[in-house]
Amino acid sequence: SCPPGLELLQGSRYCGDVNECNKGTHNCHPQAQCNNLPYSFECSCREGWVGDGQNCIVENKCTTNKHNCHAKASCSFDYSSGGSFTCACNRGFFGNGTSCDSWGEIELIGSDTEWGDFFGKSVSMSGDGSLVLASSHWDTAKAGSAYLFKISPNGTVHQASKLSATDGEANDNFGLRAVLSYDGSTALLGAHQDDDRANDAGSAYVFKVSPSGAAVQVAKLTASDGASADWFGKALSLSADGATALVGAEKADDRGNESGSAYIFKIAANGAATQTAKLTAGDGGVNHFFGDAVTLSADGSTALIGAHQDDMRATDSGAVYLFKVAGDGTATQAAKITASDGSQGDWFGKSVALSADGSVALVGAEKADVGGNDAGSAYVFKIASNGDF
Repeated sequence: SCPPGLELLQGSRYCGDVNECNKGTHNCHPQAQCNNLPYSFECSCREGWVGDGQNCIVENKCTTNKHNCHAKASCSFDYSSGGSFTCACNRGFFGNGTSCDSWGEIELIGSDTEWGDFFGKSVSMSGDGSLVLASSHWDTAKAGSAYLFKISPNGTVHQASKLSATDGEANDNFGLRAVLSYDGSTALLGAHQDDDRANDAGSAYVFKVSPSGAAVQVAKLTASDGASADWFGKALSLSADGATALVGAEKADDRGNESGSAYIFKIAANGAATQTAKLTAGDGGVNHFFGDAVTLSADGSTALIGAHQDDMRATDSGAVYLFKVAGDGTATQAAKITASDGSQGDWFGKSVALSADGSVALVGAEKADVGGNDAGSAYVFKIASNGDF
């Protein structure tokens, strides 16, 4: 007989080496390489695997520093996905994890802001975060203004322009609400106490914004039937491309004193604006404040409008109204939504939001008593394409 690791050579009385690797008599792991040795063999884990060869596991590239994460990023390894890793920039840095820039916080201040201007009362930004809009609605005796800032990927920031109404006057409160379209091409600022139509009837101003942040006023919006104290412009929303604007007039009196209304405008590429619809609640009533909160879906096809002092569930329980908006800007009420547990004084509808495609609605009820008096709550609704929820 031959010693371990040897075998009789065929047709001979001599012993020769056994190639356990070829015979498959080794105990190497399936992810290991078998290497034949004189009288024995050895196992070594393949590239991307670690262990003694008989036992191999996926190599954790985070701990072995074989990842491409930035020095200011953390590496997370997932064994369950077959050995993938992800990189995430550390707090105070931003980027995709393989590249992290060293700014995480920038304080913005208008170039000429002064005591009592309330800079930052309303803020908005483009979808990529490169343009930021911040307002000072009490600037210059409450005439109001706003500032556009350009932010570069490395965190360099500069004030690109200051916005004010070409016909602004004291107490107009230009900028109490300010929105920037997702693509950054259009800015809309309300002046709800502008007096063009009547005292405090309100207005809103459209600015076209260049990629550098330079802005030019191209239109002034007023309600075709604006009246005293309507507060047109106190709530605003824009579609992602800036082609559709929704403006609330919460104190309009169409269905009773301060029942509220809202208006849709189509904005052309050159800035020309046309009112295409006036919206009121089908069952609106006195002091419902329809239009105090408004929002549009990204494509402008869905509008959601709050009436936080609607009385359907109980006094001032609140409601929101869903409208479907056609391509030409005309609109039809599709649904009235209330909280299933709405109760007196909840103010359901004081704040509203829509997902980009308009299929999910979020509604705030800041005075709901679910967790205690005026603790507040919010509700999420799934919206079907026909407006059912």
